[in-house]
Amino acid sequence: MAFTEQDFEAQQAQLRQLEDELSRLDAQLDAQMKAAGISGADLAAVDTATLPPEVAKAFTQAQENAKREGEARASRCATASTATASAKIPGAGRRGAVRL
Repeated sequence: MAFTEQDFEAQQAQLRQLEDELSRLDAQLDAQMKAAGISGADLAAVDTATLPPEVAKAFTQAQENAKREGEARASRCATASTATASAKIPGAGRRGAVRL
């Protein structure tokens, strides 16, 4: 299946839709942060000592889950890439050999 100009245009249209959606969500997040009185710096630095115990526990659990999932995805990607890298392409002969 060849990649055609029509496929490229469809991908460009989808990219524009995603950019519009992202800008809409960014504006919505900015409005919510302004309403709550939160700045971007507040989001970057979370002090778990000032959080209530239940929130701190949920926060640490979420961090641990995210770390585990990230490591699992990284190992799956590493396993998949090594499996495909060592396998030969079907129908590919030796280098320099001519197929009759």
